[in-house]
Amino acid sequence: MPKNILFVVDNLIMGGVTKVMENLLERLDSNKYNIDILVLHYYQDMKIKIPKNIEIISGNKYFSSIDKSIKQILKEKDFKAFIKKLKLVILLKTGLIKKDILKFRKQSLQKEYDTEIAFSDGFSHIFVANGDSKNKIAWMHLDVSVQNDSKRYYNLVKESLHKMDMCVCVSDKVKQAYAEYYGLDKIQTIHNVMNVSKIKEDSEKSFENPFKEDVCNLISVGRLDYQKNYSRFINVHKKLIEEGYKINSFLIGDGIEKEELQDLVNKNNISDTFCFLGRKDNPFPFVKNADLFVLSSRYEGLPTVLYESIILKTPCVTTEVAGAKEILEDKYGKITENSDEGLYNGIKEMLDSPQLLQEYKRNLENYEYDNINIIKKIESIL
Repeated sequence: MPKNILFVVDNLIMGGVTKVMENLLERLDSNKYNIDILVLHYYQDMKIKIPKNIEIISGNKYFSSIDKSIKQILKEKDFKAFIKKLKLVILLKTGLIKKDILKFRKQSLQKEYDTEIAFSDGFSHIFVANGDSKNKIAWMHLDVSVQNDSKRYYNLVKESLHKMDMCVCVSDKVKQAYAEYYGLDKIQTIHNVMNVSKIKEDSEKSFENPFKEDVCNLISVGRLDYQKNYSRFINVHKKLIEEGYKINSFLIGDGIEKEELQDLVNKNNISDTFCFLGRKDNPFPFVKNADLFVLSSRYEGLPTVLYESIILKTPCVTTEVAGAKEILEDKYGKITENSDEGLYNGIKEMLDSPQLLQEYKRNLENYEYDNINIIKKIESIL
């Protein structure tokens, strides 16, 4: 008999966590598992490819403020959302949210689950911990030593995580941070499943090539927001241009800082060498044909884009974030200090030492991603 599995997420807006879950769902055997997804804050326009055999269960309006900060709600001047958020904050602070969770579960979940997985950090951990599934798993994607949106509810989150049968972290740094902060012992690292064949296949599709042959072409892909810190990338690019380096930089993505970043490029008069390509459903031809991938983030859990880059044999320069050392292994790219100056020095070294860039490319020729052992680890805890 196939096991009933429930994944619980705050939302399915396209991003790192959503992409990770999409890849995992494609690899789990439908003969072994009947899978449902509970989306606590459901959007109709979510762009995610869910296998047809998987049912999506929508959350209710009560949870609609989960993934929005009070700052964002106030900026949007949404009074109703503010009241909902305030109520949710009070219930979380007092622990009374547990009663509401039990009530919602009784109304919305029509079957019993062998395993329930809280796949996004924060509220989904609380939601799953206070359910009645036989096997409860918390998935962690964030380095809580530098980013923890749930720290104001420390006692509730800690209590919830200690109710789990297993806590799974996407990198060793995430594991270390969660273990120390919440005092966890039932915890292990399992790296993300990657859809290697799809990445390679998509990278061969035709695209409008913006790259020039007589310069070093830098590429980055991600949300245009605080975490990704693309103002750092722009500032570093400007400094290198002023020093006479022949580079073109390209940025794929969209987000709340889009206008701010475009203004910064225009203000610095570098729009002829720093280009916004917008959101791309298929960024892989760009990544494959670039000379160097750049990650400028303030923090990460396990940056999937680095894996995508080295799968496509493109070396990387990244700030020191969780997961970077595990991915690049000192063989496939350079890890820099997490600062503007650190990223500047790292890219400058690659530009000054073409032989170093070629060494990374040679190392990447034989790189293979190991999905098989990752799936075995996941099946062992399901």
